[in-house]
Amino acid sequence: MEPDPKSTKNRNSTKILIYRHGAVGDTILTAPVLETLRRIHNNPEITVMGHLDRCRLLVREGLAHHAVSSEIFPLYTLSTENPLPDPLRHFLKGFDVCLWYGIDRHGTLENHLKACIRTVCLWPPKPEEHSGIHIIDHLLEPAAGTGRIGEGPIVRLPISDTEHKRGQMLCQELDILPDETLILLAPGTSNPAKRWPLDNFARLAGELKLIKCKNDAITQMHIAVLHGPEEEIIGEQLYGLLKPLSEQEKCKTSLLPVLSLEDVAALITTASFYAGNDSGLTHLSAALGIPTLAIFICTDPQIWSPRGANSSWIMAKDGNYLQQVNDEAQRLFSKGTGSALG
Repeated sequence: MEPDPKSTKNRNSTKILIYRHGAVGDTILTAPVLETLRRIHNNPEITVMGHLDRCRLLVREGLAHHAVSSEIFPLYTLSTENPLPDPLRHFLKGFDVCLWYGIDRHGTLENHLKACIRTVCLWPPKPEEHSGIHIIDHLLEPAAGTGRIGEGPIVRLPISDTEHKRGQMLCQELDILPDETLILLAPGTSNPAKRWPLDNFARLAGELKLIKCKNDAITQMHIAVLHGPEEEIIGEQLYGLLKPLSEQEKCKTSLLPVLSLEDVAALITTASFYAGNDSGLTHLSAALGIPTLAIFICTDPQIWSPRGANSSWIMAKDGNYLQQVNDEAQRLFSKGTGSALG
């Protein structure tokens, strides 16, 4: 998608629309695309359209400028032969470049977009099954114009001072003290087949407690269970398994309430370590640079593994590989609490 020089005439910057309608993880994994487009187009003005709360995660310095809900326009009209409604047509005409992650079965979507926007690229939202291509490399191909960019691009969500302060305020509201080492465990995911057994999460928490006590007998560890909507039962069950730890010295456990995505992101910025299944929240933690361990059960980590600066993954098929998970968690956990353990 090379920029069209005519598109920037009489404008301060190229205006780019990215359509990315997917789950939390799908949206977050689009971050390297935004970084690439900013570089190619010399700091354009980028708008991301999709689920509003998810797209807002990308509206931060160095990434996108605007988030727009896909529900404010009748986008289904893009797949018909009928003329577009005026509000949608005027909205699209405000852009010079469009990268649309979606399927165009009859060609009408592309025709409508090209009637409004000078440079248009449609791209499948996911790689072909069993392709072995990582989702980020797949998403980057149309943005780069010449194929993949380097090896293993990192997903970064910059953390602002405001966001970090918001996380600190949330900690105060949730009785997480400033001098506590915060560990986040996220046992949920949309697909039950992707869930690591809860008793394994509890055993992992116990291992982390032993590591903490061995290296730092002063500060207290706070193990918090993080869960999303419709995962309350799973969260309560894991919290129940963690209660014996809360009875030990220098360890506290809590079950967090369901938080908005923006609040979850802010809270994660205050954590020292995160462990969870292959889920959107795990990709969020990895993208924020927190030491993050993703546990895979049935999905392919060669395609879906997080690529955060401090993230790692373990393939724990059939719910096993507890020792491998513990070893990798210890490595990442020590990395995240280096100042305390030093």
